[in-house]
Parts: sequence; C-alpha cells; structure tokens
Amino acid sequence: TSGILKLKIEKGFHPGMQYSLFDINGKELSMKKIDSYETEISLSEFQAGIYLLKIQAGQSDLRIFKIVKR
Repeated sequence: TSGILKLKIEKGFHPGMQYSLFDINGKELSMKKIDSYETEISLSEFQAGIYLLKIQAGQSDLRIFKIVKR
C-alpha cells in the first residue's frame, strides 16, 4: 500500500475490537477502536517500510498482518 489501508471484517465483528499498528522493531505507532465492518487506516504519516497490524478483541489477538508501505 502507499497511503490508505482498508480493513474489512466480514465475519465476527463485535464492539470492543481494536487495531494496533507497529513498526518492524515492535514499537506501537497507533491504536484505535474498530467502529464498523470497514475501517480506513491512514499510513500517510509513516515512512516506506514494513509494519505489523494486530487485530484484537478484548485481550485476545485475532490476527496479525504484515503491511508493506511503498
């Protein structure tokens, strides 16, 4: 991606979900609640590189994605 990442949750969405964005060294860059089935995440303020996007529900990690920003 180059600027906007679209996160779509097709199954299992429920209130209390959130995402955290980390750099490749594990530093948390942002954390926000997921308010709907489709969420836009702006990466425009971050440099090109590899990032990790962690999706959580409460204290449980549901999925971790590797994001490459060009």
